[in-house]
Amino acid sequence: MLSSEASRWPNVRQAPTQPPVCLTHCFAHPKISVQVSSHVTEDPRLGQIEELSGQTVADCYQCGCCTAGCPIGTAMDPPPSKAIRLLQLGRAGELLASEGIWLCASCLVCGTRCPRGVDYARIAEACRAIVLRGRHSRVDPDTVTEPDLEEIPQQAFMASFRKFSV
Repeated sequence: MLSSEASRWPNVRQAPTQPPVCLTHCFAHPKISVQVSSHVTEDPRLGQIEELSGQTVADCYQCGCCTAGCPIGTAMDPPPSKAIRLLQLGRAGELLASEGIWLCASCLVCGTRCPRGVDYARIAEACRAIVLRGRHSRVDPDTVTEPDLEEIPQQAFMASFRKFSV
């Protein structure tokens, strides 16, 4: 600090200078190794998710704008950007088994914030549809009897077809 500045700011002291820190020991450790592969892991469910959602997962370059704007992003596991990354890595099964797809509010903030136009809300909806369709509790309209139709509320009956039909 210059002497003129020291008189103006008597309580401020110049920080002591430290010698530069050598970090070569951190990067040259013999036990640390990274395996790089050109092998692409493909999950057949990725094509199904892309077809149902109308989104191309490869368009995402992981900027994080979707997660930053998501009102429930902190509660989601995985958050939107990591969920898309799981799909890019061919790990759709992990995403389909997660609770994050059920927490998405479909508020569409992610799609409006994404510079590439990837809409996670549509991807989450496609994932939910795949999970629901994969369950064995589908409703077959041919097996519903007349007395059942009188007892089942019409809205619930139609919703079950929408959710569980192939």
